[in-house]
Order: sequence, then structure tokens, then C-alpha cells
Amino acid sequence: MFIKSLIAFSFIAGLYALPALAQTTPAPAPSTPQPSTPPVSRDERAIQGVNKSNQQITFSVKIFELPATAVPTTDDAVSWLKLANALAGEGRAAQLVDSRLVILSGEKGFSFVANDLRTELSNSGYTSVNADATVELEPVVRPDGKIVSRLSFEGSVPESGGGRYPNLSRQKIRTTLLLNNGQLYRLQNFFTPAGNNGLQRWLLFITASL
Repeated sequence: MFIKSLIAFSFIAGLYALPALAQTTPAPAPSTPQPSTPPVSRDERAIQGVNKSNQQITFSVKIFELPATAVPTTDDAVSWLKLANALAGEGRAAQLVDSRLVILSGEKGFSFVANDLRTELSNSGYTSVNADATVELEPVVRPDGKIVSRLSFEGSVPESGGGRYPNLSRQKIRTTLLLNNGQLYRLQNFFTPAGNNGLQRWLLFITASL
């Protein structure tokens, strides 16, 4: 009797133990370490944003030649452009360049204008040289909407020694501009051309629009 009771007790205890065994959770397998992503700096995020935008910038480029003594009443780009247009309409100034360029952000664009000047050679007739103006732009649109643009300007004009053997005066400007969308900017340079026109001024006007 005692043995039968012990066997029955053991069987019942085993039944109560089964759910506990079924609920046992196996130990998790060791995880595989994942490669870490290097942090992206603020400058890199800005560059990535610029590269993804691929925006177009429309540049208006105008160059005038006018007497150095002509100045507007106020020294700002808009007043200078009004003066240059008025003098060109009166025949007292010359508009050398009037270009419109569409450039992708991060790419280059340029405008080139040239006049061929005939030069007499001593024995073999004539040749020609270029009096030219070249403007090269390389803009990048920043995430804040401003435009950073490298600018290279090179020009040549007949100076002293006009006539059969003109001498050319060559000028170069290289700079970097921070441009606001739609704002007019002015650069200038001076030179003395051939003839009796006196000191002249070159005015370069740039507007960048998104």
C-alpha cells in the first residue's frame, strides 16, 4: 500500500512539473557584431545636400566700358548699372558683354567675346590679334540657398601704340563671391586705352538666380 501511494504521488508530482519544463526558455544565441557607421560631419552633410540638389543657377553677366570720371550719385550696384546703361544709350559708354548663362551647381560655365584687330606685319601682310573678354563661373548652391561661386575674369584691350602695331593691355581678376538669390553685384577695373579717351573703367555686373 505504501509503495502504491508513493508511485501515485511521484506520478502526480511529475504531471505538475511538466508545464514548468515546457516554459523553460533556451539561452539566446550570441549576436553577431554589426559594423559601425562612421559619423557624418556637418560639412559632409552640407556637401551631400548640395550634390543631391543638382540645382540650376541662371547668371546674368554684363560688362561695360565707360570713362573713369563718370560716377553715380550713390555707390551701389543698381545705381552703377543705371549709369552704365544711360551712358551706353548716349554713345558715351560701350557694352562689351551681355550674356545669360545657365549652370548646374558644381559645374563650370563661361562667356567669351572677342574682336579681331588687324596688325600689319613687316614683310608678309597682316595678321590679327584678339581683344577679348572672358568670364568663367563655378557656382555651388549651399543648403541655406546662398550661392558660392568662383569667378575668373580676363580681358584685353588696345592700349598705347595704336595704328599698325597696337599693344594690348591684359587684365585678370580671380575671386570667390557669396551671392544671394537675385541680388546684383558689381566688380570694376581701370585701364588706359589707345587714343585720347583718358582713363577708362570696366564694370562687371553679375546676378545669380535660382
